Amino acid sequence: MRATSLFLCLAALLASCSWFRLQHPLPIEEDKTIVFPRFHEQSAIKVGAREGPYELDGVALRALVLAARDFLPPPEEEQPCRDKLEAHRYRVIRRGDIVFVQIEDDDEFCGLKYLSLDTGARYAISTDGRILRRIIGAEPEGTEIPDGGMEPDPIAPSPAPPAVADGGSPDAPEDSPDSGTVQ
Repeated sequence: MRATSLFLCLAALLASCSWFRLQHPLPIEEDKTIVFPRFHEQSAIKVGAREGPYELDGVALRALVLAARDFLPPPEEEQPCRDKLEAHRYRVIRRGDIVFVQIEDDDEFCGLKYLSLDTGARYAISTDGRILRRIIGAEPEGTEIPDGGMEPDPIAPSPAPPAVADGGSPDAPEDSPDSGTVQ
């Protein structure tokens, strides 16, 4: 009962407190060196799954609130189900000075029977409240750099093997006849 009460208090606090509303978009640093943890590598402890208290420190709560407020539109009276705080699942992992938050759709909450694809978000938030990195939907986590990190030179032509460049076959020995050419 206590865990359920704690969860309901947190949900009410997140949903109704006007001092959590953001007036301006939060600055995001987009630090591409930050690698997100695998949120589903271990099973999470679900609030309310077991009886007993759950503790969430203020730093983790602030990170969760910042991520939710950045990802979701401001609450309104007439709001689609998918835009509500309750229509999502949240996972939090703290590693050093970074709190990682993953937000996923909870399709069952809105009565949907299909799986949402390319939705949700992942956040890396510093313990002082700055959003260090954000990935929305199915954005790739890193930049794709071909062939060991070297940028291709668009002007330089790629070299062809010598046997192909002079019109020969790359697999044929140099002294083989040219099938059909009179010598």
